[in-house]
Amino acid sequence: MADTASDPVVGISLSEIIITHELSVWKWNPPDTTPPHLGTRTPAPGDVGVDREAIITLEVLDDGVGLSLSTVLVEIDDGTGSGYVVAYSGSTDTFSAPYNGPLSIRTAIAGGQRISIDRTTTYNPNTTVSIRVTAADGRGNAL
Repeated sequence: MADTASDPVVGISLSEIIITHELSVWKWNPPDTTPPHLGTRTPAPGDVGVDREAIITLEVLDDGVGLSLSTVLVEIDDGTGSGYVVAYSGSTDTFSAPYNGPLSIRTAIAGGQRISIDRTTTYNPNTTVSIRVTAADGRGNAL
């Protein structure tokens, strides 16, 4: 007969032994296949009679994994025949002349970046200014 003082299982009923097993449940998000997009832009596309000293502001947004700042590139064709020139480069986080005025700034916002471009000289009258933006998110989806 077992010695109850030295037998560790004596006096324990099976109803008191609880065995737990944790099951990990994983839920995978679907892959991010949505590219970044442009949000608010001022002046708005197609605006006419814009002040020649206007600051250009645009938002580059991504609803998925997030914008990859180093891929953001803003180019401006000021309508003088020189074609597109780099105004802002995310890879160096810099504004290029003549788009590096004192109010040129990049600001992190919810879902992306706001880029404000202050030109150091005025735009020529009666010209069309075109802006080209390229960007990608952390999964390589391109704008």
